[in-house]
Amino acid sequence: MKNIVNSTQPSSFVKNTIPSNTNSNVLIDFTAYPNWTHSIRVNSYTNELKNEKECSKQFYKLVNKLFPFLQEEGANLYKRGQHCHIIKDKERELAVKIIKKLHGLDLLSDVDLWQLAYGEGTRLVCVLVSGNDKDGTIVVYPLFIDHHHLIYPSKNHNQKDFSQKACRFCPQKQYT
Repeated sequence: MKNIVNSTQPSSFVKNTIPSNTNSNVLIDFTAYPNWTHSIRVNSYTNELKNEKECSKQFYKLVNKLFPFLQEEGANLYKRGQHCHIIKDKERELAVKIIKKLHGLDLLSDVDLWQLAYGEGTRLVCVLVSGNDKDGTIVVYPLFIDHHHLIYPSKNHNQKDFSQKACRFCPQKQYT
């Protein structure tokens, strides 16, 4: 079984703790799970995109909106409720299947998976790890992007056709 590699705490598995310091630094580890940007299909779930234009729009939102939001929020991410929360129940089961297929990772049952968003459709599924240091650093380990808000479907974001024919663009097949 492969465990999450955690450079902020010497541990064989991830324990999520909420830091008391609300001015925490947020670091995003883009290298631990390099397939986090990849598109995938698992059963009826997909994060494949329609075309290059949609891909540009989604990655623009990540880089220019979501990531700055995460850094501004710091430890408040743990309290955001509607858009930033732990993934539970059948939604977690689906997320675990996606993570297994993308990364070959058997996620331990005590690892909290988080959905992070700033309020628009794109969601980042990740693990948050709080270090034990005095500055309260939080490390975000991105695992995949839920471009279409399909882990927790919403009538506001799920009106499009996400069938095989409609969503067929996989950025990793074009740019790797």
